[in-house]
Amino acid sequence: METPTAQIIAIDGGSALLRIDAAAACARCAAGKGCGAGLLTAGAKQREVWMPLPEGTRFAAGDRVHLTLQPSRLLEAAVYAYGLPLLALTLAPLLASWAWGPLHDAALVAIAVAAVAVAVIAGRRLLARERCLEQLMPAIAGLAAVESR
Repeated sequence: METPTAQIIAIDGGSALLRIDAAAACARCAAGKGCGAGLLTAGAKQREVWMPLPEGTRFAAGDRVHLTLQPSRLLEAAVYAYGLPLLALTLAPLLASWAWGPLHDAALVAIAVAAVAVAVIAGRRLLARERCLEQLMPAIAGLAAVESR
């Protein structure tokens, strides 16, 4: 994934409203070959988010900036988004068979689907917590180079 850029729309105190082009942020997403993280976002091409400005920097509305996210934070988000459902898909049928003995395939599939649904909801709630949002929010790394046309 390339370093995503965003445009500053407005500045209010120590925060900036950024417009991020989701497709431009990731070349794989733009080609329709992304990881699926944006699958449930209803195809939004642009997002606007408020983000704190780094201390001691001066930005103005219209500036393009680079965004960065620590790799460990990206891994944490991937565990919530993908790891929990995968764990639920694997463990729920095993635990059900252990608890209730041999079950029909249809029952195991129903248990697995229900467990994945619960895990997806749990992961989304974990990712939506204020502490999690603060840690997983990208940071402004600096000004992006101006494109010449």
